[in-house]
Amino acid sequence: MKRIALIIFLFLIIAALVGSYLFMRKPTDTRYEKPVYELSAVALMKDFTLDEAAATQKYSDKILLITGKISEINLASNTIFLDAADPMATITCSFYDAESSNIQTLKKGDLIQIKGKCTGKLIDVVVNNCVLNPLK
Repeated sequence: MKRIALIIFLFLIIAALVGSYLFMRKPTDTRYEKPVYELSAVALMKDFTLDEAAATQKYSDKILLITGKISEINLASNTIFLDAADPMATITCSFYDAESSNIQTLKKGDLIQIKGKCTGKLIDVVVNNCVLNPLK
């Protein structure tokens, strides 16, 4: 009986440690990650428009390197919207706070390249934890 109680106790301790580690670990910092896919904003939107389920499976939680033209900038929220050649949707890119000074130098119509983590499509395709990448 003591042996079973000891095994259960050890199992609970291990489960608590693993759970604590998973809860406390920091999210991926896209600034130091290599992109899995490199594509244009138009191509990304086209993939989501043609088959949203397949595009979600392909791109969600992946680091993307996206090239596109700025359609709008929201400095208050460090967000850039990329033109995706779709009148009903856009690519919404939310940037790290440290990028705010770089975002302030941009203007509508600029061609930029961003790296960020795709979280899928709501109305727009959403890319979070973005950083500006120098154009190649």
